[in-house]
Amino acid sequence: MNDLALSNKDMKLMDKEIPELINGAFGMSMGAVWCLVDGESYEWRKHAFLYVVGRLLETGAVKLGRKGVLLEGGVEELLASIENSWPPADEFDDDQFCTVVPYEVEGVEGLCTQYWTPGDLVWVNEFGQQVWSTDAEN
Repeated sequence: MNDLALSNKDMKLMDKEIPELINGAFGMSMGAVWCLVDGESYEWRKHAFLYVVGRLLETGAVKLGRKGVLLEGGVEELLASIENSWPPADEFDDDQFCTVVPYEVEGVEGLCTQYWTPGDLVWVNEFGQQVWSTDAEN
């Protein structure tokens, strides 16, 4: 992950907000965390989001899972898989944290949403129990 878009001040401020984010978003999906990360620009927000997810992974507050299976790999590897899967800005739905792509079937055109992340958040409570977000379970 490239932290160059974030200043040390930005990262320190986000680090201070992590406990509040954990309390407010516990059990929710990455989309909920995306909504809590506000920023100066789309690219800055993307870097900030990846930084926050990285901190959540590093502290053990979350793991990543998909279809009931935890993803394997270290923090950097998991963050790289998210970053490498990130859709182009013109396909990214900022409100739904999914992609929106046009389709045509038998002459009928429309838009299709797709969930693009390789995994979603599996929260770990203070007793070590896992709380799977709906998107991580499915």
